[in-house]
Amino acid sequence: RVLLDAMAEQKTERECAMEAERLGNKLKSAMNSGKSQLVKILKDISDALSRVGQGEDGGEMKDLPRKLITATLLKHKEKEVRLYAALCLSDVLRIFAPEDPYQDDLVLKGVYVAFLDALAHLKDPSKSTFECAHALLQNIAAIGLCVPMLDLECEGADALVPQLFETLFDALNPSNAGLVEEDVTKVLAIMIEEDESTSPEVLHAVLERLIQPMRGENSAAHSLACNLVRKSENNLQLAVQHFLTDALNARGAGDHPLSKRYVDVLEAVAVVDSTSLVTVWPVIMDELQNDDEEARLRAVRLFGRILSAPGSAVARDFGNYLQQFLKRFNDKCTAVRVEMCKWGASFLLCGNNSDPSVAREVVESFDQRLLDFNQEVRCASVSAICDLAESIPRLIEPELLKAVGDRMVDKKNSVRRLVMKRLSAAYRVYVARFADTDTPPAEALRFDWIPSLLLKGCYQPDIKYHVVEPILADLFPAKVSMERRSTYWLQALCSMDEASSRAFTHMLGAKLKVQRDMREYLSVRQKSKASQQSQGAEEAAEEVDAETLARQFTKVGSNFPDPKKAAGHMEKIHAMKDGNIFRGLSALIKPDTSAAECERITDDILKRIGSKNPAYEWAKLLLVKLSQQPFGREHVCRVLEMAVAAVVDKGKLSSVTAALQHLVQLATSAPHVFGVVAKDLTSLVHHGNENVVEMACRITASAPSCLDGTSTLQGAIIDRLKVLCVEGTGAQAKQAARTLVWLACDGKEGRGHIKEVLEVISEAARDDELLDSNLPGVLATVSVVGQRMPALFMQHVDDIETFIVKDLMARPLPQSPKSSRVSSLAQMQSSGLKALAIGCTRSQEKSQAATRSAYTKRVVEVLRSILLVDANDMERFGSAADAAHLRVAAGKAFLVLVRSTPSFVQPDLFVSTSLLVIDSPAEMIGKFEHGIIKHGLPQAFAAPLALCAVGHDSITRKTAADALSSIFANLRRRSVEFRERYASSMDAAALNRTALTHSAEYTLPYLVFLLAHHPDLPSKETGAANNGVAYRPFQQMVSFLVGTLTAGSKQCLPAALKMMRALKGTVDSTNVDLSHGIYVMSDITLLVLNKLATQKGWDNGQFPGQISWPKAFFTLQERRAKGDPIDEGMAPRVGDYSHLPVGFELKAAAAPKQADGQRSKTAPRRSRKKDPKTPLRKNVAAPSRRLPSRAARRAAFVDTDGEEDHDEDEDAMMEVDGDDGGANLATFGLRREPALELPAPSGWKGEEEEEEELEEEDEFEEESDDEPSEDENEALANEGNEALDSPVMGKRKSGAPLAVRTNTPPPRSRSARTAAKVTSPLADKRRTTAASSYDPENLDGATIGRVSKQRRR
Repeated sequence: RVLLDAMAEQKTERECAMEAERLGNKLKSAMNSGKSQLVKILKDISDALSRVGQGEDGGEMKDLPRKLITATLLKHKEKEVRLYAALCLSDVLRIFAPEDPYQDDLVLKGVYVAFLDALAHLKDPSKSTFECAHALLQNIAAIGLCVPMLDLECEGADALVPQLFETLFDALNPSNAGLVEEDVTKVLAIMIEEDESTSPEVLHAVLERLIQPMRGENSAAHSLACNLVRKSENNLQLAVQHFLTDALNARGAGDHPLSKRYVDVLEAVAVVDSTSLVTVWPVIMDELQNDDEEARLRAVRLFGRILSAPGSAVARDFGNYLQQFLKRFNDKCTAVRVEMCKWGASFLLCGNNSDPSVAREVVESFDQRLLDFNQEVRCASVSAICDLAESIPRLIEPELLKAVGDRMVDKKNSVRRLVMKRLSAAYRVYVARFADTDTPPAEALRFDWIPSLLLKGCYQPDIKYHVVEPILADLFPAKVSMERRSTYWLQALCSMDEASSRAFTHMLGAKLKVQRDMREYLSVRQKSKASQQSQGAEEAAEEVDAETLARQFTKVGSNFPDPKKAAGHMEKIHAMKDGNIFRGLSALIKPDTSAAECERITDDILKRIGSKNPAYEWAKLLLVKLSQQPFGREHVCRVLEMAVAAVVDKGKLSSVTAALQHLVQLATSAPHVFGVVAKDLTSLVHHGNENVVEMACRITASAPSCLDGTSTLQGAIIDRLKVLCVEGTGAQAKQAARTLVWLACDGKEGRGHIKEVLEVISEAARDDELLDSNLPGVLATVSVVGQRMPALFMQHVDDIETFIVKDLMARPLPQSPKSSRVSSLAQMQSSGLKALAIGCTRSQEKSQAATRSAYTKRVVEVLRSILLVDANDMERFGSAADAAHLRVAAGKAFLVLVRSTPSFVQPDLFVSTSLLVIDSPAEMIGKFEHGIIKHGLPQAFAAPLALCAVGHDSITRKTAADALSSIFANLRRRSVEFRERYASSMDAAALNRTALTHSAEYTLPYLVFLLAHHPDLPSKETGAANNGVAYRPFQQMVSFLVGTLTAGSKQCLPAALKMMRALKGTVDSTNVDLSHGIYVMSDITLLVLNKLATQKGWDNGQFPGQISWPKAFFTLQERRAKGDPIDEGMAPRVGDYSHLPVGFELKAAAAPKQADGQRSKTAPRRSRKKDPKTPLRKNVAAPSRRLPSRAARRAAFVDTDGEEDHDEDEDAMMEVDGDDGGANLATFGLRREPALELPAPSGWKGEEEEEEELEEEDEFEEESDDEPSEDENEALANEGNEALDSPVMGKRKSGAPLAVRTNTPPPRSRSARTAAKVTSPLADKRRTTAASSYDPENLDGATIGRVSKQRRR
């Protein structure tokens, strides 16, 4: 063979041509000889022709071209014959080029058909036919042998070119691409360039390979199509542009088969070569500016898909179009803004953007859309930001992610729930990313606050801890170790605020309750099962068991959002016969069950219940609640270990503090998870840092069960606690004493520990051996013992009382009149007063009753000596700061004493303690509220809060009003409970009389008494002068309390009115001369109540019950008190307003001073009657496709208490300055507080508008019969305060002037008003009898009926 090749090379091209001609003469005889002979001859001809160059010796082959085109060869049944015949023909065409040896188009068409048939054998390189087909392809590619196809005019010639494209596309595949792709690309590219215009069939063949499904089926063909698009800058690209332009205009309704898929084609071509679509982009940009929302939405979806397609370079190549596209974030169409948010995330995630400024602009747009007025847009923005936070967290700044967290108070439930879901998912990804490595500070700053935010979901009425618990339970992936989980929780604690901390404690408390209820149920179930096994299934026993079980089902169900439905599911679970379910529940609530065991038990129980069971989903929530995870005993041990490990490193003291704070929370809410951890606590209670020791003591006090046992370590801890009770700080001693008291009271080991400590203290006090440095710890220990073990306290009361009263309290305070700091001695004396008062706690030992009573009286005298100290004797208290501190401490001690002994509420101490709120409101308001609500203090101590209405800032007034609201709500609950408790044991009259003393309105007599003893109350002569203007501050205090009292219930009016009238039949029990003040204050209260009833249209009828008075405050008289006559010689006044100064009116006083000493100014009111140009509604902006800037929405706030079904008009629009052409929508997703619908008091306006006031007030009284709102009731509580700084305004938009407020209800027609007057005689009677001011010159009919005829004019 080598020899033959060498010989052949020596032949000239002419000789090769002659050889081919000679072999061609043998074709006819070979056709009858069989396949092998014919194939051999064709191969030899092909070899000979391959050595002949183009245009060389074509004349030597006169007959060969004709013999090769015979139908016998081209349509031979053997493919090899047809294949080699086509190869020989390609060489013939190559040699004769540029001349054509075949002049007939039909003949040439047959040649090309043979070519197409042969090229199909390129598919499989492993077959023998591939080499021949490849040679044919090379011949075609070399000089473009197929170009003449374009000029054929015979029938069927038009189909040859599309067939060529289809054949080569189909022949190319990944297996042969490396061999033939270059030649195939060359052949097809030449065909496209030589054609005058690309036919639809060729265009279809190319574009079809760019899109699915063919793109995925043959990647080599897809690559070929991409190359053709890139190389064919003229014909093909123009065809593509025309096709896409027509499809865009026709919206996919063209005749081309791919018209409906023009979006896919456009995306594919843009990825291949975005510059090839230079004429298409303007069409899309025009659509983006279209006024039709549907058109803009289609364009946004289309261009957004192109920009975010993998590998797309449109954003880089056409930056101007991208900037136009980004403006659609402010489109007025909601669907467009939603689509833009979705696109933004996918665009940044796909990696097509290389410009950081574009990424920043997109992220800033997300930030703006978080405040969008539409909830769908806000949801889309939340999802987009969280998608980036999970995948590319560096793009999301911590502030932006926290802005997403702010949507937790969104007015829409869908947004709130989405925020919780997406943020928890982002945190889970963050945890998984750093499961085995240390967390970078930047990432910790970005994500560590999320658990704290999730806990705040407990405050949302539609979320609460029922939703939060499952999220927290699934917050960490399974691969994260317990140690890393504890580390993450500690990192989260560093960013946890007070609200989150309370929510965390509440959630743990709720978990403890459901565990306790389940434990009770399992116990009852076990007893029921044992009873049935021993006694048989008797009917009577089943009824008892059924009732008991039903109660247990209800108790378990009370821990779920729908208690009734939950009880039904619990009953279904109970009916199941599989005992493994209940054994699993029992194991799940054990505190020592590990996280892995909890997961295994949960899966097993759910599998046994079955997903088709109606109770399946509820059971999943139940198991989450029952499991102590993620805060089980494992977690406690890990955190303790971390704290102990960090103790030795002084630089990690903050870590120790955070860990211990977390453990204190757990110990307070879930003490059962603390097992025997004495080993770790030993090093903490012996630590040198006071805070560490204090928190370790808090852990032992909250979870003292961790000290159960008699081990050496536990003994060492107890010994340390005993030392801290004497030598520790006050906080340390308090917690240490609580721990020892629990050990003594619970019947555990170490009953004598606290007794031993108190004996040491008593002996040291008796021998005067207590060091000043030990006093904080000693007094704290004594207080704890007095509160928790009063019997033990009484055993040592003499020594303790003697030391505190005769030693500690007798020590002279430092004389520093100008000092503003409280001395340490004054602080110790205040602690001593507290210890004395706590020691008055009622003891169970009856034998100590007399001792306790005598001791309480002595303590009262000690407190009186401080609270009632004369002004001349103040010097003995040292500085003013010490004096004020001791008086407040004495007042607090008096409140502590009254908790256990209400009978010691003596008037002088009540008044002096109440007056402390004037100088120390911040301390006393909370004490009064906490004492009444938590410790059952009498309602008398709610009266002092009214003193905050005058002379204090708006924050103090708001705090006092909130405290009063909470107190009155609590008092009403207590009154209802009292009635229910004694309804069966007391007659109706006695029940009504006694229940009234437990009601909220019974606060009014105490308020009247307090104001009558107020040191600033004017004398009788001063108060009567100038129309009683000196009484106006006291009227404001009354209005403050009455407004809050009636805000919760209007049913209190009859009882309140009767009490105020009945006070005229009493005198002051402490000083008869002060009775005039009681009468004046009762008349002012009557005036306030009657005016309120008139304005609201409330019933002020008779109260059926009797009134009983506290004897220490009021003494009954046979006759009612009489007021001074109007003029000399006239009869005294009696009845309502008998002691009220003539001409007294309910008016507002001057505005309270601000912190800088200036009085706030009220914006002047404008009357709509006199200013018809005042618009009744805000202007609507002209239509636009853009939203306003974010700065225009900064003032909006979120109403967290809104109901889900409150649906605002989200299409309402308002004009915003500085954003021309924007769709300026009113709410932007943030609920604004509605304007108060109440009549403004006359004092809110200037004196020059008095006539206008009276007209509006008369109109309101004639037209308003509507039920009042809570805001309206609150208004009276704050009457007289300055307009812009007063709680009467409620929550209003910042900067909204009073002049534009709507303070009257919607007007009614004249006929409606007339009908109301005719059909409401009671309302008419109230209008004629109620008096807003007392004027004897203009007495109404009802008042005239109550006075004598001699006083009439």
